[in-house]
Amino acid sequence: MQISATDKDEGNNSAIAYSILPNSLTDDSTSFVIDKYTGIIRLAVNMGLTTQERFGFDVEARDNWGAGYGLFSIANVFVYRVADYDYVILVAEVEPFIIQLNLQSITTDISDIVGLNVEAARLEPHIVEATARRRTVRSAVNQDMTDLYLFGVSPNDNSLIDPDLLYSTLMENFVEIQVALDEYKLQTFKQIALPDALSTGLSSCEIGLIAMGVVILAIIVIAIIVVFCIFDRRNKGQSPSGSENMLFKPDLSATPSSHGGSSIIETDRDLNGYMVSNPTYKEQNQSNVKSEVSPTEASLQDWNQRGAVQLGM
Repeated sequence: MQISATDKDEGNNSAIAYSILPNSLTDDSTSFVIDKYTGIIRLAVNMGLTTQERFGFDVEARDNWGAGYGLFSIANVFVYRVADYDYVILVAEVEPFIIQLNLQSITTDISDIVGLNVEAARLEPHIVEATARRRTVRSAVNQDMTDLYLFGVSPNDNSLIDPDLLYSTLMENFVEIQVALDEYKLQTFKQIALPDALSTGLSSCEIGLIAMGVVILAIIVIAIIVVFCIFDRRNKGQSPSGSENMLFKPDLSATPSSHGGSSIIETDRDLNGYMVSNPTYKEQNQSNVKSEVSPTEASLQDWNQRGAVQLGM
């Protein structure tokens, strides 16, 4: 975008310097920079990081190359951020350079007719559209026709006009606009169809991220289940389970069996001093179990004998 000012003086008195005035109410002025000598305004921020649609700031044009004693004029500048699908396209049967040369008068005539500030964002050769697989696609470019991209601004508060409202207003006054701009052979106004991803509410990128998140979540859940099963199995292997390979401490208080002795069962010891029953050995030697004097009975008999000797002495 470019700001232009003129001065009727000659020499340095007619040399214009441009500057953006700081605004204490908003920081919109910091989002743009202006070339001091050409008046070309450029972005100073990444518009992808903001959702703001309208920016307003003041530009000062001062003669004598901007000297403090020079005369000046101030213009209010508004910059609008319009999505591609929020434009209304004017189709004309003339070449783009003709529209470019008369762009200001075209938008002024349309604005006067509809009572809105209609602005032009860009123009390009006409895109011939075709329908393929129930979708509208670009099939060719007609260099002899022009697509003029328009948007509307409210004259009351300089806010953007809803594209549906702008389109309906232009179509209601199309005949009058067509007559006023007869030399440009206007064909129609048309709206830009929403992309498929936007019409469904989600872009392909968002759908991909959601799918990836679901897959990652499923992997995490499976991993948690596997770890839980491993620990659960280990815990069951270390606790009494009622199986034949059962861990137990020796019972020194066991009473003799009914045949006067204790049942002899071959056992093994683990690293913790626990005895592990050996059912195979038990089965093989079950028929060989015999009565023996238990360690408790042997100790009692030995103690009695020693006591008797002491009494005899």
